[in-house]
Amino acid sequence: FKDDKPLKNIINHFNTEKTTLTAWFKANAIYPEARGLIYADFSTHTFKEAYIALGLLQDDEEWNQCLAEAKQIQSGAQLCYLFATLLIFCNPTRPEILWKNHISALSNDILFQVCYNTGNMMLELMDANIYNRALHYLQTILNRHKRHLDEFLNMSLPTTFLNNEQINHLISEEQQYDIEELTKLIENNLLCLNIEQQAMYISIIAAMEARISSRYVKVMRLKTNMRLLQSANEPDAKAQEEFAKWLLKIGEGHIPSINRLEKDIIQILRNFVLPSQDINSLIHFVYPNLFLHSNSWYLVEYAILTSKNDYVDVINFTIMSQFSGEAVEYLSANTTEKHTESEHQYLIEFLNSLSAG
Repeated sequence: FKDDKPLKNIINHFNTEKTTLTAWFKANAIYPEARGLIYADFSTHTFKEAYIALGLLQDDEEWNQCLAEAKQIQSGAQLCYLFATLLIFCNPTRPEILWKNHISALSNDILFQVCYNTGNMMLELMDANIYNRALHYLQTILNRHKRHLDEFLNMSLPTTFLNNEQINHLISEEQQYDIEELTKLIENNLLCLNIEQQAMYISIIAAMEARISSRYVKVMRLKTNMRLLQSANEPDAKAQEEFAKWLLKIGEGHIPSINRLEKDIIQILRNFVLPSQDINSLIHFVYPNLFLHSNSWYLVEYAILTSKNDYVDVINFTIMSQFSGEAVEYLSANTTEKHTESEHQYLIEFLNSLSAG
């Protein structure tokens, strides 16, 4: 209103009865959750639902799908780690809805853990107690990253356990190992140790059993390259040994650089370079008979390293085109961290167009 406008007219103006400020007062009187909002955040929170409906804010469908797929193969504890990762790094729009939609999967092994820790496999707990323990576990994970649940709007907070029960999850995890299974594993693996490893193992076990305490540390060294011993045949083992020695010489600076070039440029031995510069030849060398292997472990046992992301995209596309079946596309939403200086703000489209290397 203008300074010269009569005060009576201002008071009687119909729009002055409902302002953002008066709505904030009214919301505080009616809704308990509104009392946790300061006036500056009130309008942003109020219109958040409308923004999502209009598509002005990204929704959480990709995170919802991520959790839905993960719960098919992951335990509740592992899902809690995933949920904490989403909270910290992915900024979900409505984390409380995500938690509510997947609470059963996120807490599916809580009852078993409590029964195991207490030694009472017949113990029964109410759902509210189980969900509360899941929140406690989620908070424990966040604490490791110096974060807290109350930083995430509308997320439920855990209440104190009955009798002020506190669970040290690190101790709990250590107590859950199968001692008999680990003992058998050690006995079987002892046969695979070389002489150096066996001597080191015996020395360490003897010190532990004797409970030797010392202010000094004994340095023990392993000099046998076990990867060379795992080769399937003699020629392969010899080639790997030659390559390992060559890498050591590079690291120690014993390989001379090429004359008339920069001093850190060396000549790669011919037997380490593929005769063909074709991408398909490289793929066939690293993954022979690729189309015969549908097991994912076959792919993760080897890797092709590149200097630029562009090369990664080309190689990935070439490999994927050799697989039969329908391709599945996974979408993601990228966001940048907030920065106080405007000159450091870049468009996401620009950042996505960059190629490292």
